[in-house]
Amino acid sequence: MIEHATNTWVLLALLTALGFRHGLDPDHIAAVDGMTRHRYRQPIYWSARFTGLQFALGHSMMILLAALLFHWQGIHLPDWLGDAGSWISCAFLLLLAVMNLQHCFSGHGHHHPASLTQQVIHRWLGRFAHPVAVGFIFAISLDSLAQAALMATQGNAWGGLGMIVTMSLFFGLGMMLADATNGLVMYWLVTRSESLAKNASRIMSCLIATLSLLVVAASLSRRQLPGLNQLMDNWAAWIGLSITGSVLLTYLWLRRLQTRALQRN
Repeated sequence: MIEHATNTWVLLALLTALGFRHGLDPDHIAAVDGMTRHRYRQPIYWSARFTGLQFALGHSMMILLAALLFHWQGIHLPDWLGDAGSWISCAFLLLLAVMNLQHCFSGHGHHHPASLTQQVIHRWLGRFAHPVAVGFIFAISLDSLAQAALMATQGNAWGGLGMIVTMSLFFGLGMMLADATNGLVMYWLVTRSESLAKNASRIMSCLIATLSLLVVAASLSRRQLPGLNQLMDNWAAWIGLSITGSVLLTYLWLRRLQTRALQRN
């Protein structure tokens, strides 16, 4: 009994670590960064700090739902569904890139009224533009569904429905820690970059848009390049951390330029 309890806690700790690692995937980082900056420029800017947490919550809900479906019905989802999820994720990242590039070249400061493009986008997407919904849709991918199937199989062997739910919750907890932390870091950077000169704010928007486009390019290219696919699988967490690091370094560089300009004046 003690050995079984110990193994259970070891498994849950491993799932939390796997969830944290999943939250560092480049598509998670790019989506959270892009939505955080976009939401900060809208009337709901006060809630931008929760973007990462909300995104991870939606993602966790989808994985839990998929695990329950696997358990109850033994559903085997078709391969095309994973491909469809990847295309949807890329579409959202492209959308975020367009909105950030629009701000980059518009010359406007933050909290300006939403542009016509943004109004159309929000009217078209409606509630689907919310980070919870975006995170939910992002989970329709082969890796997320495979993790849900694994939790359904392993949880069923270790205690049934209750264990499946517990495993999904611990996996989601790790993912929330990663995405919520990244969202808070990005919010901290956004609030400070916006306080710099207007050009600095536009540079940050351009950087985030560029990173989103690079993630989309990598996601589409890995389908035709097995070597890139293996590289992404092995180094996804480090690539995700590098994205956040590059944004942080850009902010520090801009901050240093501002300090030098003030000293000259």
